Amino acid sequence: MKAEYRSSIRSKNAIKRTLLELMQEKSFEDITVTDIVERADINRGTFYAHFKNTRDVLMRINEEMLKELTASIEAYGADYIFINPRTIFQSISNSLIKDQNYYRLAFQIGGIPDYINEHKQELFDYFLSSNTGRFIEKQWGRQQFLCLLDFWCSGILALYYDSLAGRIPMTVAELPEFCTRMVTMLSSRELVERFFQAAPAFSDDAEAGTAAKSE
Repeated sequence: MKAEYRSSIRSKNAIKRTLLELMQEKSFEDITVTDIVERADINRGTFYAHFKNTRDVLMRINEEMLKELTASIEAYGADYIFINPRTIFQSISNSLIKDQNYYRLAFQIGGIPDYINEHKQELFDYFLSSNTGRFIEKQWGRQQFLCLLDFWCSGILALYYDSLAGRIPMTVAELPEFCTRMVTMLSSRELVERFFQAAPAFSDDAEAGTAAKSE
């Protein structure tokens, strides 16, 4: 790798990290290019060689995070999320572990969860195009399958978000095993059907408990 290329990567990373750090101190709208170059100790020419403005920096952070997520999935193929999900979750965790503080800031401040949520349909379409996805869609029906995918994506995203923020007693390194169990369990139609068959009993028990408390 040429020295100029390495220097370019370092500069871009410094700019992105500096923006996230500044967003901890004041609102994004109040952050200027001057704030970034002074904190990152670079000149304005270096900034504009990589980014148009501060919003371009934030957009690039979000785009790169989504790109890393989709790359982790596409490296193995959409079927893997159903057949061997641990491999994909391990790939995601490995990427985040490389620089947990940066990704923590990106999730907490940079708006990563909202950005990914805005592009979930792209992930849904990718899963639906797989052989396993088409099979499950046929068995469950499109509406239920899309709801399941939405539940998976939202839940897994929230787990990684909370783990990076230290809000749950589970590290990023431990999440692949847990997420794998969750996906495997929730993709079992038999299990879900058993739950819905038992749902009236749960409802009756809850109503009985409420009635007992009111007496």
